[in-house]
Amino acid sequence: MRFIKKHNLINLLSATGIRVLVTASVLLGSVLVLYSGYSLYEQLYTQNRAFSTAGLDYEGDEVLQEEVQVELADLYEDYRAWLRIDDTHIDYPVVQAKDDLYYANHDIDGKSSLTGAIYMTYENAPDMSDNYIVLFGHHMDNGAMFGDLDRFEDSKFFNAHNTGTLSTPKGNYDITIWAILRTDAYENEVYSVSGRDLNDIIDYVTAHAIYMDPTAVSGAEKILAMSTCSGAQTNGRLVLFGVLKPSTEPIEPTTEETTPEESSEEESTPEESTEEPTDEITTPEASTEEITTEEVSSEAFTQSPIDESKTMEPTTPDGTVPPDTAAGTGVNEKWPIFSKIFDWFMPGGSSYGRDAWAFVNLICLIITVYILAPVNMMKRKYGRIRKMRKVNEAKNEQIYDVEPFARKFHTGIAIEIVLTVLALIVFILTENMRLPMILIDKWTPLMLILMVGAWVADVLFTRYHRDERETAKQETD
Repeated sequence: MRFIKKHNLINLLSATGIRVLVTASVLLGSVLVLYSGYSLYEQLYTQNRAFSTAGLDYEGDEVLQEEVQVELADLYEDYRAWLRIDDTHIDYPVVQAKDDLYYANHDIDGKSSLTGAIYMTYENAPDMSDNYIVLFGHHMDNGAMFGDLDRFEDSKFFNAHNTGTLSTPKGNYDITIWAILRTDAYENEVYSVSGRDLNDIIDYVTAHAIYMDPTAVSGAEKILAMSTCSGAQTNGRLVLFGVLKPSTEPIEPTTEETTPEESSEEESTPEESTEEPTDEITTPEASTEEITTEEVSSEAFTQSPIDESKTMEPTTPDGTVPPDTAAGTGVNEKWPIFSKIFDWFMPGGSSYGRDAWAFVNLICLIITVYILAPVNMMKRKYGRIRKMRKVNEAKNEQIYDVEPFARKFHTGIAIEIVLTVLALIVFILTENMRLPMILIDKWTPLMLILMVGAWVADVLFTRYHRDERETAKQETD
C-alpha cells in the first residue's frame, strides 16, 4: 500500500511539474511573440519615420522655389536649407541648433526621435555664407537620413551619381559630388569649420579619399561635407564631399494667370530677345552663335563644367582607376544577362537596397529545417508508419490504413526536402551574416512562403488523420 501511495504521489508531482513547465513555456512563448511583434512594429515605425520630413512633401522642384524656402524659414526657426542628392533617399530639410547634439535625437518639429534630423554644425553661419559647410545625419540601415552615403563607396555608384541640390531662402546651389572618405569623429581637418582654407581641405581629402573626381573641385569656392557614422566603429565616420556652385537655372514659380502655352510662346519670340538684349542673361542659341571655335581657348576646355565630370572614372588618391571600373571587366561585358542574374542574387540587400542580412530570414530557415527534421520528435515522425504496421499486426486487423498514408507521407517528405533545400539556397545566396543585421529585407516574403509551405505539407501529408470508422473502432476497443 505504501508503495502504491508513493507511486501515486510521484505521478501526481510529475503531472503537476509538467503542467507548470507547459504553462511557463506558453507564457514565455507568448511574451516572446508579443515582444518580437512590438520590436518589428518599432523597427518599421522607425524606418518609416526616418523617411518622413514632418509632413513637408513637395512635388518635383517645388522646394527649389524662393517663396517655398521663405515659407519654410518662417515655419521653422532652425530651418536653413533643403538638401537633395539625386538617385538617393537623401531629400530632407536641413536644420541648425545651438549645439551638435539636439538634432541628433530630435526631428525638425523638435520631437524626440531616434532618427534625428539632417543638421548643420552650430559653427557654420546660419545663412550658409561660409566657404566650408558640414552637415550631420544618422546612418539608417534602410537608407534613410544619411544611410545612403555608404553607397558611394561603390565605385560604379560613385561614378554614375554625382549631382544634387541645396536650396536656401537666399538661393539655390548645384552640388557636384567630389570625394568620399572614412575618418575619425575627432578629425579637425574634416570637422573644424571656422577660418578654414579650402586648399587645406582639398589637400587632406585628396590624400585620404576612397574615391574622388579631381575635375569636380577645380575652381571650387564652396565645399559641402556630409557626415554619418561608419560601420561598427564607435568613432568611425563616413564623409561625402561635394562642391557647391550657385544654380545657373533658378526655378521660377508659374502663376495661374499664365498657361504653359502662353509662357512658352512669350519665351520663344525672337523679336523680344533681339530688341532688348541684356548683358547678364544669354540664351543657349545666342551663346552658340556668338562663340566660334577660334574664340574658344584651350583654357576654356580645361575649365569645362560638370558635364565632363559625369563621364570621368572615379580615381583613387594615387590617380589610378579602381579595378572594378576599368574597361574590359570580362564577364559583365560579354554576358550581361549573367551579370544581371548575379547582381540579383548578390548577398545582402534590404527592401531599401541596403547591404545587410535579415534576422527574420534566419528564423524562417531554422523553422523550415526543424519542420523537416524535428530534433526531439524524429523517432515519432519517421517511425510512425512502422508503429502503425506493428499495431495492425498486434491487433490482427487493419486498425490503420497504412499504405495510402505511406504514399502521402513520402510525398510530404519530398515536398519538405525541396522547400528546405530552396530555403537554404536562398538564404546562402542572399544573406551575408558578416554584414549589419536588420529585421527584414526583400527576401523575407519568399522565406516566409517556403516556411509556411513546409508546415502545410507537414500537416497535410506527414500526419495521420483518423477517419470516423477508425475513431469508432478504437473507442469500442
